[in-house]
Amino acid sequence: MEQWVKEWLKEERDQGVKCLEVKMQGKSHYVYHSTTYWDKALKKPRKTSSYNLNT
Repeated sequence: MEQWVKEWLKEERDQGVKCLEVKMQGKSHYVYHSTTYWDKALKKPRKTSSYNLNT
């Protein structure tokens, strides 16, 4: 991950924004809202991510 992305993510976390995940696809960086939920069938937590259009 590039340095400017790490700095931006740190600034966002310092402002209190949580659950952000940065993924790189090709040459572009994408910000996702990432969280977990309890899967009753597997009896374990599962990760879920959605593309964050507001950032």
